Amino acid sequence: MSEDVYIEWICLTHQHKPKGLEWYRYVLYVGGAFFLLSFLLKNFLFSFFILVATSVLFLVGSQAPKEERYALTARGIRAGNTLYPHHIIYSFALNEDKKFPLLILQSDKTFSPHILIPLGDTDWGLVREYFKAHRIREMRHETNIIDTITEYIGF
Repeated sequence: MSEDVYIEWICLTHQHKPKGLEWYRYVLYVGGAFFLLSFLLKNFLFSFFILVATSVLFLVGSQAPKEERYALTARGIRAGNTLYPHHIIYSFALNEDKKFPLLILQSDKTFSPHILIPLGDTDWGLVREYFKAHRIREMRHETNIIDTITEYIGF
């Protein structure tokens, strides 16, 4: 399948923050405390949820970033094998003030309204031109509570 590519780049999928033994210990302590509390309150479904959530934190926390191919094309924004067509994108924001610059897309998807795409060393001016040419407005991205929490716990 051939498509017109405006910009293409290869970048790591996320910024890796090494987690030491202490981080895993804290996750285990907090997960264990919530599990014990929910078990004592006989909320067994929540106890199971806590076990699953703690396991997921361990797995995601140890996951190393991999290189992914990204492209701004005539059909939409491609991240790996996933295409986000223009019609689902409401707005975009460039998070330029971090060491790990991100393109943040606001979409109409219910379960993933914010799509984060790392920019690497891509020219931000070209990215802005691309979205303006496709009549997608630029918005300022405000840091929300989820961003703050994930930054605090090391993701």
